Amino acid sequence: MSAMSSGARRPRRVALTVTAASVFAAPILLATPAPGIEERLRDVFDGTPVQERDLPARDLHVASAMVHGASPRIPDTGAAASRFGAATEIRQLASRNGRNYFVIENRHGERCFAVGPVEKRDYVFGQVGCQRSPVFPSPELPIFDFSVLGGFDAIPQMRRLEGFAADGVATVALVLEDGGIVAETRVEHNVYSRTSDLPDGAVREIVALDADGGRIYSLCLVRGGCEK
Repeated sequence: MSAMSSGARRPRRVALTVTAASVFAAPILLATPAPGIEERLRDVFDGTPVQERDLPARDLHVASAMVHGASPRIPDTGAAASRFGAATEIRQLASRNGRNYFVIENRHGERCFAVGPVEKRDYVFGQVGCQRSPVFPSPELPIFDFSVLGGFDAIPQMRRLEGFAADGVATVALVLEDGGIVAETRVEHNVYSRTSDLPDGAVREIVALDADGGRIYSLCLVRGGCEK
């Protein structure tokens, strides 16, 4: 039986560009994590290093400040970038469906994550998010979702399914109002991404599945919660 995770908070996230309206998203931890999931949820995020010179000053400022727990004030006075920039490592994990996916890490091993367009623009990060309580990745939070949602109803529509997943999560899928599971998407390089074959109707949950198709975790997208 599903139980609402009472200790989870909405991710701290800064949108650097305009995105669709967000909705309430309450995580649900499905019973006890599958056997061995704690061992499989290894926090390994290998990727290609991103050089400081390849980032706009605004992006570097926001990423460096957030990963160190500081306020990403815009415009940047230069203080945060100079204070944190040298202590920040940024790696690109994947590039998929016209989007780049990044991990941002400080010298203490604390992480934030970012997504942005592959197409060259005056910014690299469209959205930056940090999650520390519960920490991602962990059995309590095996996915860190950056999906774009639309619609104004209590139950939203999915415009773009994307985010980051821990080792041990094989696929990520959507749950419709009637309980049907659709748009199952493979996790590769700790990233899931889908822009096509998404349902036209409302979506209740985003679920993380293991290699056997078992539910590891569910993220409720319904205002007021998914429990009936």
